[in-house]
Amino acid sequence: EGAVAVGEGGPTLEQLEADTLATIRADEERITLGFQHDGSGLFVRAGTIKAHLKDCANQLQTVVGVKNFRSKLANAVFVEPDRLSLARRDDPAAIETEDGEFERPVHVMTAMGPRNALKRIRYIEQPLITCHLRVLDPSELTEKRLRMILEYGGVHGYGGERGMGEGRYDFSLEAMD
Repeated sequence: EGAVAVGEGGPTLEQLEADTLATIRADEERITLGFQHDGSGLFVRAGTIKAHLKDCANQLQTVVGVKNFRSKLANAVFVEPDRLSLARRDDPAAIETEDGEFERPVHVMTAMGPRNALKRIRYIEQPLITCHLRVLDPSELTEKRLRMILEYGGVHGYGGERGMGEGRYDFSLEAMD
């Protein structure tokens, strides 16, 4: 179902937008925070995992003592495959539907003044996300430092509503070769 091929320069913004719109279900509202769905089930994009890792590396830069730690991670760590199916720990089949949803008020300041709205958040209880981290330069991005990033990320949270304590996770990292 229309996966974007990544070539030399990667997909264009237009290709990514078209692919994203093609994998959002018709009943999905643009104000809803949810998941993409393809013929195999719900998934998240590898780019969201990489963005999460970069954010964590940025926060840990002074702790680790590596200058430009976020940039070094961005240039040397790649998440594969592009679509990461969501599964359950006890069932490898892709999850077909969210476990539930809730709404939270959103307050924003616009050029026309303050606005209030409700944001709908769809969630899955303890999904399993499996991916491969390709590390091109392990000299500064050692296994120990990747574990630190993931440890911090597990407490900080992944995805929407991190500030409300959502998205916390446990991880396992197989040894790098």
